[in-house]
Amino acid sequence: MSAIVTLTLNPALDKSSTIEHVVADRKLRCGAPSFDPDGGGINMSRAIHELGGQSTAYWTCGGPMGQMLKQLLDDEGVDHRPIAIDDVTRENLVIHEESTGRQFRFGFPGAKLTDVEVRRCIDLIDAGKAEAIFTSIGRGGAILTTASEHLHLRSPTVEIRSRIGAGDSTLAGRTFALSRGNKLADAARFGVAAGAAAVMTAGTRLCRRADVERLYQEMTQGQLAAE
Repeated sequence: MSAIVTLTLNPALDKSSTIEHVVADRKLRCGAPSFDPDGGGINMSRAIHELGGQSTAYWTCGGPMGQMLKQLLDDEGVDHRPIAIDDVTRENLVIHEESTGRQFRFGFPGAKLTDVEVRRCIDLIDAGKAEAIFTSIGRGGAILTTASEHLHLRSPTVEIRSRIGAGDSTLAGRTFALSRGNKLADAARFGVAAGAAAVMTAGTRLCRRADVERLYQEMTQGQLAAE
């Protein structure tokens, strides 16, 4: 299986809670908070870990939020490499309104990197040429374009509980499948299945492996039947 490395320049610590009603100009009493790591590359590595793969996440780490994020990744067993910075890793707030089922997401500004810190991060990136383009179109699935094919992969119909992490899970699923030797179309299909599985989970939780495998098999069988 090929090595997978992700880089997250603007990670976050997600704090999630619930409340019966969101009302302006009143002190609101929320439920006990839960905390999750967040950030594109971090979520990708987390999802790959959940799928049974191996991915190393590099990310910028600063202040108490960074230390808490580090502990959460350690607890999940994700292989990661914090890059120390002077500024503080950001925090996001997610509130679920129980009376309506609505979700409120508050994102705070990210840490500011110095020129030296940016150059350290860029050193981790290797330039390469694209052989395929994978375009996500949300609930419509995705489109895979190569020199020889243009394939529309429709997303399975699932119950939507939260859209958080769907894009990261899609990317993780596709990359994981490529790393284990799947062909481009199969890897793209696995990515769409991972994205669909992510919206089935509540709050900030990413995709579950069992859901991904089941949806992927359904998509694969449907493709074979169409052929």
